[in-house]
Amino acid sequence: MTEWKPLTARITFLPTSAMFPAGASPLEMFRAIFLQDPQAFNKQTNPLAASSAQGLIDGIKVNLVCAIPRVDINFAPGAKPGADEDSSAFSTIESAPDLQKLLLKSIESVGGALSLRAARVAVAIQFVSLVSSVREANGIFQSVVPRQYSLKLEDEDDFVFQVNTPFVSKSVASVSLNFVRNWSTVRFQVLNFAVAANAGYPPVVFGDSSHAMGPQTSIGASVNFEVNNVPTLEPISIENQRLILLESLSTIQVGQRETGLNVEGF
Repeated sequence: MTEWKPLTARITFLPTSAMFPAGASPLEMFRAIFLQDPQAFNKQTNPLAASSAQGLIDGIKVNLVCAIPRVDINFAPGAKPGADEDSSAFSTIESAPDLQKLLLKSIESVGGALSLRAARVAVAIQFVSLVSSVREANGIFQSVVPRQYSLKLEDEDDFVFQVNTPFVSKSVASVSLNFVRNWSTVRFQVLNFAVAANAGYPPVVFGDSSHAMGPQTSIGASVNFEVNNVPTLEPISIENQRLILLESLSTIQVGQRETGLNVEGF
Protein backbone atom coordinates (compact mmCIF):
# COMPACT_ATOMS: atom_id res chain seq x y z
CA MET A 1 0.00 0.00 0.00
CA THR A 2 1.36 3.43 -1.00
CA GLU A 3 1.81 5.83 1.92
CA TRP A 4 1.57 9.54 1.19
CA LYS A 5 2.89 12.25 3.51
CA PRO A 6 2.79 16.05 3.34
CA LEU A 7 6.16 17.52 2.42
CA THR A 8 5.50 21.25 2.18
CA ALA A 9 2.57 23.64 2.38
CA ARG A 10 2.11 27.34 1.73
CA ILE A 11 -0.44 30.12 2.21
CA THR A 12 0.16 33.14 -0.01
CA PHE A 13 -1.15 36.70 -0.17
CA LEU A 14 -0.39 38.84 -3.22
CA PRO A 15 -1.02 42.48 -2.30
CA THR A 16 -2.46 44.96 -4.77
CA SER A 17 0.63 47.16 -4.54
CA ALA A 18 4.11 46.21 -5.74
CA MET A 19 5.51 47.91 -2.65
CA PHE A 20 6.37 46.09 0.56
CA PRO A 21 3.04 45.54 2.38
CA ALA A 22 2.47 48.41 4.79
CA GLY A 23 2.63 47.28 8.40
CA ALA A 24 3.65 43.77 7.41
CA SER A 25 6.02 42.70 10.16
CA PRO A 26 6.78 38.96 10.12
CA LEU A 27 7.80 39.13 13.78
CA GLU A 28 4.51 40.61 14.95
CA MET A 29 2.40 38.48 12.60
CA PHE A 30 4.14 35.29 13.76
CA ARG A 31 3.51 36.17 17.40
CA ALA A 32 -0.14 37.05 16.77
CA ILE A 33 -0.93 33.95 14.71
CA PHE A 34 0.93 31.25 16.64
CA LEU A 35 0.96 32.88 20.10
CA GLN A 36 4.69 32.39 20.58
CA ASP A 37 7.95 34.05 19.65
CA PRO A 38 9.78 32.80 16.56
CA GLN A 39 13.14 31.11 17.01
CA ALA A 40 14.73 33.37 14.39
CA PHE A 41 13.91 36.72 12.85
CA ASN A 42 15.54 38.38 9.83
CA LYS A 43 14.89 42.10 9.53
CA GLN A 44 14.41 43.88 6.24
CA THR A 45 17.89 45.22 5.43
CA ASN A 46 16.75 47.48 2.58
CA PRO A 47 13.45 48.42 0.88
CA LEU A 48 13.80 45.58 -1.65
CA ALA A 49 14.88 42.85 0.77
CA ALA A 50 12.65 40.22 2.32
CA SER A 51 11.99 39.92 6.04
CA SER A 52 11.13 36.65 7.76
CA ALA A 53 10.35 34.93 11.05
CA GLN A 54 10.91 31.20 11.60
CA GLY A 55 9.87 28.79 14.32
CA LEU A 56 9.19 25.13 15.09
CA ILE A 57 5.60 24.31 16.05
CA ASP A 58 4.38 20.76 16.73
CA GLY A 59 7.43 19.41 14.88
CA ILE A 60 6.72 21.54 11.78
CA LYS A 61 8.98 24.35 10.58
CA VAL A 62 7.03 27.55 9.99
CA ASN A 63 8.59 30.37 7.97
CA LEU A 64 6.61 33.60 7.56
CA VAL A 65 8.12 35.75 4.80
CA CYS A 66 7.25 39.28 3.72
CA ALA A 67 8.76 40.18 0.36
CA ILE A 68 7.95 42.29 -2.65
CA PRO A 69 5.18 41.81 -3.65
CA ARG A 70 3.88 38.95 -1.50
CA VAL A 71 3.48 37.45 1.95
CA ASP A 72 3.99 33.69 2.38
CA ILE A 73 3.52 31.34 5.31
CA ASN A 74 5.58 28.23 4.52
CA PHE A 75 5.40 24.89 6.31
CA ALA A 76 8.09 22.19 6.09
CA PRO A 77 9.32 19.14 8.02
CA GLY A 78 11.00 19.75 11.35
CA ALA A 79 13.74 17.61 12.83
CA LYS A 80 12.81 13.95 12.54
CA PRO A 81 13.00 11.84 15.72
CA GLY A 82 16.39 10.19 15.83
CA ALA A 83 17.86 12.70 13.37
CA ASP A 84 20.94 13.11 15.58
CA GLU A 85 21.76 9.48 14.98
CA ASP A 86 20.98 9.57 11.24
CA SER A 87 20.68 13.04 9.80
CA SER A 88 20.91 11.57 6.30
CA ALA A 89 17.29 10.40 6.63
CA PHE A 90 14.85 12.27 4.40
CA SER A 91 12.05 13.90 6.38
CA THR A 92 8.40 14.57 5.66
CA ILE A 93 5.74 16.19 7.83
CA GLU A 94 4.81 13.23 9.98
CA SER A 95 1.47 14.52 11.29
CA ALA A 96 -1.03 15.65 8.66
CA PRO A 97 -3.56 16.65 11.39
CA ASP A 98 -0.97 18.99 12.95
CA LEU A 99 -0.31 20.55 9.54
CA GLN A 100 -4.03 20.99 8.99
CA LYS A 101 -4.35 22.65 12.40
CA LEU A 102 -1.58 25.16 11.58
CA LEU A 103 -3.11 25.93 8.18
CA LEU A 104 -6.51 26.58 9.75
CA LYS A 105 -4.97 28.70 12.51
CA SER A 106 -3.23 30.83 9.87
CA ILE A 107 -6.40 31.23 7.79
CA GLU A 108 -8.52 32.11 10.82
CA SER A 109 -6.01 34.89 11.59
CA VAL A 110 -7.10 36.72 8.43
CA GLY A 111 -8.80 39.88 9.65
CA GLY A 112 -6.68 39.92 12.79
CA ALA A 113 -2.96 39.30 12.55
CA LEU A 114 -3.24 39.05 8.76
CA SER A 115 -5.04 42.08 7.37
CA LEU A 116 -3.55 42.73 3.95
CA ARG A 117 -4.92 44.47 0.86
CA ALA A 118 -4.65 41.47 -1.45
CA ALA A 119 -5.89 40.85 -4.98
CA ARG A 120 -4.96 37.18 -4.90
CA VAL A 121 -4.62 34.47 -2.24
CA ALA A 122 -3.56 30.83 -2.51
CA VAL A 123 -3.13 27.56 -0.63
CA ALA A 124 -0.65 24.94 -1.87
CA ILE A 125 0.27 21.53 -0.44
CA GLN A 126 2.76 18.97 -1.75
CA PHE A 127 2.40 15.27 -0.88
CA VAL A 128 5.13 12.69 -1.52
CA SER A 129 5.56 8.94 -1.38
CA LEU A 130 9.15 7.69 -1.19
CA VAL A 131 10.00 4.88 -3.60
CA SER A 132 13.03 2.79 -4.50
CA SER A 133 13.06 3.46 -8.27
CA VAL A 134 11.68 5.60 -11.07
CA ARG A 135 9.72 2.60 -12.36
CA GLU A 136 8.01 2.27 -8.98
CA ALA A 137 7.12 5.98 -8.99
CA ASN A 138 5.68 5.66 -12.50
CA GLY A 139 3.61 2.70 -11.35
CA ILE A 140 2.14 4.82 -8.56
CA PHE A 141 1.19 7.55 -11.02
CA GLN A 142 -0.88 5.03 -12.97
CA SER A 143 -3.22 4.83 -9.98
CA VAL A 144 -3.34 8.49 -8.89
CA VAL A 145 -3.48 10.35 -12.24
CA PRO A 146 -7.15 10.50 -13.36
CA ARG A 147 -7.93 7.85 -15.97
CA GLN A 148 -9.26 10.31 -18.53
CA TYR A 149 -5.67 11.41 -19.19
CA SER A 150 -4.67 7.86 -20.25
CA LEU A 151 -1.04 7.91 -19.15
CA LYS A 152 1.09 4.80 -19.69
CA LEU A 153 4.45 4.94 -17.95
CA GLU A 154 7.26 2.43 -17.39
CA ASP A 155 10.87 3.63 -17.25
CA GLU A 156 10.30 7.24 -18.32
CA ASP A 157 12.40 9.59 -16.21
CA ASP A 158 11.69 13.11 -14.92
CA PHE A 159 7.95 12.71 -15.36
CA VAL A 160 5.89 15.91 -14.93
CA PHE A 161 2.19 16.34 -15.67
CA GLN A 162 0.08 19.36 -14.70
CA VAL A 163 -3.53 20.32 -15.25
CA ASN A 164 -5.62 23.29 -14.13
CA THR A 165 -9.36 22.87 -13.52
CA PRO A 166 -10.87 26.35 -13.02
CA PHE A 167 -14.17 26.66 -11.18
CA VAL A 168 -16.41 29.37 -9.75
CA SER A 169 -16.13 29.91 -6.01
CA LYS A 170 -19.03 28.60 -3.95
CA SER A 171 -18.27 30.92 -1.04
CA VAL A 172 -17.58 34.25 -2.79
CA ALA A 173 -19.80 35.35 -5.66
CA SER A 174 -18.19 36.32 -8.99
CA VAL A 175 -14.75 35.00 -8.00
CA SER A 176 -13.14 32.25 -10.10
CA LEU A 177 -10.59 29.84 -8.66
CA ASN A 178 -7.79 27.84 -10.28
CA PHE A 179 -7.36 24.26 -9.08
CA VAL A 180 -3.87 23.24 -10.20
CA ARG A 181 -2.71 19.62 -9.82
CA ASN A 182 0.82 18.54 -10.59
CA TRP A 183 2.21 14.99 -10.65
CA SER A 184 5.99 14.55 -10.90
CA THR A 185 8.95 12.33 -10.12
CA VAL A 186 11.24 14.12 -7.70
CA ARG A 187 14.73 13.49 -6.31
CA PHE A 188 15.73 14.76 -2.90
CA GLN A 189 19.29 15.07 -1.62
CA VAL A 190 20.38 15.30 2.02
CA LEU A 191 23.93 16.57 2.27
CA ASN A 192 26.16 15.76 5.24
CA PHE A 193 29.23 17.89 5.77
CA ALA A 194 31.99 18.60 8.26
CA VAL A 195 32.62 21.96 9.91
CA ALA A 196 35.73 22.88 11.88
CA ALA A 197 34.32 24.33 15.08
CA ASN A 198 37.57 25.98 16.18
CA ALA A 199 41.26 25.95 15.40
CA GLY A 200 42.99 23.03 17.03
CA TYR A 201 39.82 20.95 17.32
CA PRO A 202 38.67 18.15 15.03
CA PRO A 203 35.87 19.01 12.58
CA VAL A 204 32.28 18.48 13.62
CA VAL A 205 30.54 16.01 11.29
CA PHE A 206 26.81 16.45 10.76
CA GLY A 207 25.18 13.12 10.13
CA ASP A 208 26.64 9.63 9.91
CA SER A 209 30.40 10.06 9.50
CA SER A 210 30.45 7.26 6.93
CA HIS A 211 28.34 9.52 4.68
CA ALA A 212 30.18 12.77 5.42
CA MET A 213 30.48 15.05 2.42
CA GLY A 214 28.31 12.75 0.30
CA PRO A 215 24.71 13.56 -0.66
CA GLN A 216 22.08 10.95 0.13
CA THR A 217 19.49 10.76 -2.66
CA SER A 218 15.86 9.71 -2.27
CA ILE A 219 13.31 9.26 -5.06
CA GLY A 220 9.69 10.15 -4.59
CA ALA A 221 6.38 10.33 -6.36
CA SER A 222 5.02 13.84 -5.80
CA VAL A 223 1.52 15.28 -6.11
CA ASN A 224 1.17 19.02 -5.63
CA PHE A 225 -2.16 20.81 -5.22
CA GLU A 226 -2.66 24.56 -5.41
CA VAL A 227 -5.85 26.60 -5.34
CA ASN A 228 -5.71 30.34 -6.06
CA ASN A 229 -8.16 32.94 -7.22
CA VAL A 230 -8.03 34.67 -10.58
CA PRO A 231 -6.58 38.15 -9.84
CA THR A 232 -9.14 40.87 -9.24
CA LEU A 233 -8.92 44.54 -10.22
CA GLU A 234 -9.92 45.64 -6.73
CA PRO A 235 -8.63 44.29 -3.42
CA ILE A 236 -10.51 41.32 -2.02
CA SER A 237 -12.21 42.14 1.26
CA ILE A 238 -10.62 40.67 4.37
CA GLU A 239 -13.61 38.39 5.00
CA ASN A 240 -13.64 37.17 1.41
CA GLN A 241 -9.90 36.41 1.61
CA ARG A 242 -10.63 34.18 4.58
CA LEU A 243 -13.55 32.47 2.81
CA ILE A 244 -11.49 31.83 -0.34
CA LEU A 245 -8.61 30.36 1.68
CA LEU A 246 -10.98 28.07 3.60
CA GLU A 247 -12.57 26.93 0.33
CA SER A 248 -9.12 26.41 -1.18
CA LEU A 249 -8.01 24.22 1.73
CA SER A 250 -11.27 22.24 1.57
CA THR A 251 -10.83 21.75 -2.20
CA ILE A 252 -7.35 20.30 -1.63
CA GLN A 253 -8.60 18.02 1.14
CA VAL A 254 -11.33 16.62 -1.12
CA GLY A 255 -8.97 16.54 -4.12
CA GLN A 256 -6.32 14.44 -2.43
CA ARG A 257 -8.97 11.89 -1.46
CA GLU A 258 -10.53 11.81 -4.92
CA THR A 259 -7.06 11.43 -6.43
CA GLY A 260 -6.52 8.36 -4.26
CA LEU A 261 -3.84 9.64 -1.89
CA ASN A 262 -6.03 9.21 1.21
CA VAL A 263 -3.55 10.96 3.49
CA GLU A 264 -4.30 9.84 7.03
CA GLY A 265 -5.87 12.57 9.16
CA PHE A 266 -6.14 15.12 6.35
